[in-house]
Amino acid sequence: RETDDQSIHVEGFYLDRAKVSNVDYLAFVQANNYPLPAHWELYGYDENLTDHPVVGIRLEDAQAFCRWRGKRLPTAVEWEAAARWPDGRLYPWGGLENTPANVLPTYEAFVAASTEDPLQEYQNFVSLTVAVTDDPNAHPESGLLQLLSNVREITSSVMPYDPNQLITKGAYWANHPQTNDLRSIQTIPA
Repeated sequence: RETDDQSIHVEGFYLDRAKVSNVDYLAFVQANNYPLPAHWELYGYDENLTDHPVVGIRLEDAQAFCRWRGKRLPTAVEWEAAARWPDGRLYPWGGLENTPANVLPTYEAFVAASTEDPLQEYQNFVSLTVAVTDDPNAHPESGLLQLLSNVREITSSVMPYDPNQLITKGAYWANHPQTNDLRSIQTIPA
């Protein structure tokens, strides 16, 4: 978690309003004969979750999808600049306070659904996601959706001290809502 605000100039860029849905990622896979995500190989593509965010993809998958759409992944700095615009807010809905009610679905639902069975854990994980356009707490000025809920977002940035760790931004329902704001970072293997 970052604690110091810094002024950094960011050149203009575009950021999609919503996360990539399963149906959009499936269109990319089919159009390019691209490999399925590992969890789709194991458990199948769930027709009931077409409008939910794609999960479990690697950096190279996200980059390939972006190239196919004529886009690129944002840097961590770009993501944060868009999320905190125009007033340096800590939460998408504005202000300096966060409450668990502002994060959908809840951290408590994740804890209650945890299990040791990998298949059940995966099914619980995806069942707690929501449609990529479902966000009563959208950023009021930009319309960006789910900045601190649903799933984390891959950026093109790596940790300065460990280039094998890719920075993700935002939070998802498994992150306790009291410990995350728009400055928070998490990492996954690059």
